[in-house]
Amino acid sequence: MSEEFKEQVRAATNIVEVISGFTELKSSGGQMKGLCPLPGHNEKTPSFMVNEAGQYFYCFGCSRGGDVFKFSELVMGKGFAESLEYFAEKAGIQVPQRSFSGEDKKKHEKKKSLLKANRFASQFYRKNLTDRNIKKANEYLKNRGLTRETLDKFDVGYAQDEWQGLCHEATKHKVSFSFLEELGLIKKSKEKSRYFDIFRDRIVFPILSLNDEVIGFGGRILDEGEPKYLNSPESEVFKKRQTFYGIREALPHIREEGSIILVEGYMDVLSLYQNGVKNVVAALGTAFTAEHAKLLSRYSKKVFVLFDSDTAGFRAKERALPLLLSEGLYPMSLDIKEGKDPDDFVREVGGAEFKKALETKSTDLFVQILRKRISGKKLTPSEKILVLKEMKPFFPENMELGLKRLYLRELSSLLMVDSSVVAAEFGFEKQRGVGAGLQKRARKPQKIQKLEGTLAGLCLSEPKFLEKIMESGQIEAFESESITEILKKAHELYRQGLKPSDNLVALMTDEIEQNGLLGFVMAVKSHQMGEDLDRLFDDCSRKIKERFLKVTSLAMINELGTERDSQKLKKFQEIQLDRSALKATTQESNEG
Repeated sequence: MSEEFKEQVRAATNIVEVISGFTELKSSGGQMKGLCPLPGHNEKTPSFMVNEAGQYFYCFGCSRGGDVFKFSELVMGKGFAESLEYFAEKAGIQVPQRSFSGEDKKKHEKKKSLLKANRFASQFYRKNLTDRNIKKANEYLKNRGLTRETLDKFDVGYAQDEWQGLCHEATKHKVSFSFLEELGLIKKSKEKSRYFDIFRDRIVFPILSLNDEVIGFGGRILDEGEPKYLNSPESEVFKKRQTFYGIREALPHIREEGSIILVEGYMDVLSLYQNGVKNVVAALGTAFTAEHAKLLSRYSKKVFVLFDSDTAGFRAKERALPLLLSEGLYPMSLDIKEGKDPDDFVREVGGAEFKKALETKSTDLFVQILRKRISGKKLTPSEKILVLKEMKPFFPENMELGLKRLYLRELSSLLMVDSSVVAAEFGFEKQRGVGAGLQKRARKPQKIQKLEGTLAGLCLSEPKFLEKIMESGQIEAFESESITEILKKAHELYRQGLKPSDNLVALMTDEIEQNGLLGFVMAVKSHQMGEDLDRLFDDCSRKIKERFLKVTSLAMINELGTERDSQKLKKFQEIQLDRSALKATTQESNEG
């Protein structure tokens, strides 16, 4: 799609409104400020800034920034093209036809049709609770303690006890049966003569993506029967291993609390959320997977695993632990009364007590599992060795070394076994050095010099500074080639009539961010560089010129030492005069 279309969408999309859906922003020094909502950064003191005029963001804590499309990629999980279409549709802008290959175009159009079919089904199920007000379903939800506000928040619906309720509605609205069948919402009878609904007499929980798209459904039966829960099958739009129920609603609160509560059921999510425990999500009708753990690691390091308190729930915890540890997460758990689940517990004690219990009574999941394994045992020497062997699966190869050592200490302490025995059993005697078992850390790219970054930030923020740099020819004094190229491009764009300068930053946000300059621009805009920008510009440009003349002078001394050239000698003398003049200017500035 063209740059013109991209800028049209960007201009029609308010980045503050988008980001406010994920973190609370407050006005600060002409910018908006809040806790960073970016994956992997859980902060207590706000360092995340948004420039509404320029439509860009930057976090001084994790050094990441960009435009609304970059935010969509980092937080909402959308690619650029998908983000562009999403924000265009939100703004009511006609999306031009993308130049797909024949097969890709079919896939793209099909995906859009599947999502529309899911949205249609969700609205149909919702109407059964609201417009039709089916007594049986509403009574059930009322008895479960759920309010209308909560049901509306999560778009909970009901599939009638009819064989063709959704089919008839789809016929009236000309929704393709083939799409509904592929989504697992309807099915053809054995006689192949007619379709029938899959979800019947069930409370229906729409599963939404971070992009507010209905990607699947879960359905709970009202009366006795099997299966108790019925879930959408895998499809082009629904990957169970790659999403969580409630993630859209929970994400802002995960950032606020600095932790995630992981439960098993839809009702657990609704009940906890309604009682003020809002950083809660549930895996979707499948065992917890490595993909789930990787997804959680994007949002927070700390995870409370609150599966049901029965045997099946405990085994699910055991399966989840090594997966969580492999992604560098810190799993905690809370003992809930036997036979109770989080839904029962929060309704019994209330949200405030539930949170208090998490803070004061939760334990490390590894320790909880270890205590369960040794409970009731005499712990003879042979039993201790057996427990050690049983605990080995909870030490994945790439888990954090410090945590691994602490877990080994817990094993030694609770089993009352010498640490050398534990080390020998786990094969750690052969490992030497503190780096054993650690993955190599990726080297960070070299940071831009603060002096050049500050001056570039001033030039990109204020047109008058950019003009001064270009007119004086001082652009050649920058050591960073990337800065030189960016300033040259910025000047060319500015000369085309772009005003105010924030439009310039918006046009070049990707390049500015990729070259490490967005933080300097944001620092200037948020007055972290001070109020007297003219003096700051003069100081930076003078120092860069002094450095440039010094380096040039030394280079010429080396050349003049080997040959006598009158032209070079004259140039050298001019440089020395410039250096003397700059030195005098610096002294006057300091005295002033």
